Amino acid sequence: IESKWNPESMYLVVKHKLTTEESKQITALDLKGVGLQAENWRIYPEGTLASAILGFVGNDGSGNYGVEGTFNDILKGVNGYLNEETDSNGIKIAFGENGSKSAVDGSDIYLTIDRYIQDAAEKYLEETIKKYSADGGSVIVVDKTTGKILAMANMPTFDPNKYAEVTDYSVFKNKLITDFYEPGSVFKAITLAAGEDAGKITP
Repeated sequence: IESKWNPESMYLVVKHKLTTEESKQITALDLKGVGLQAENWRIYPEGTLASAILGFVGNDGSGNYGVEGTFNDILKGVNGYLNEETDSNGIKIAFGENGSKSAVDGSDIYLTIDRYIQDAAEKYLEETIKKYSADGGSVIVVDKTTGKILAMANMPTFDPNKYAEVTDYSVFKNKLITDFYEPGSVFKAITLAAGEDAGKITP
């Protein structure tokens, strides 16, 4: 992600997320005034899997959309700091204004999503969309005995590792939660099943 020059800044960030090879090449050039700085980034090893559920973490370290956005304050934690007053030689002054605060780790969140059911739901959804040349679709799988959500698939989707490349921001939304859909006649099967389950009708 390239940045524009800011006259108020003391330096210019040219690029984030350099590869190991790029870093080695820049170091080998030994250019004056050009340096590398280590950064932390959230990595999504499963790529597009459950991306609309998870959301993503942006360059500023804040969560956007999905679980990352909704529970950002819980997941992010609090940064710590170390403040030391030193002399001109860099030696700590014993009675100087020194202080520190330990960092607080963010909390963990465990979802009811089943990785294998989610993967299958996304694959079948993608195949069905291609088969019928549909613009998109959504699938939700619920455990009928507990109400736990086992899968929530949306197509089209995105790779949270490459969120900056997305041009259609609507793919960031989990449409199963954000959008309304009139089921119409599709719901007749639910009504029929409820009637049979209650013993009011028979096949």
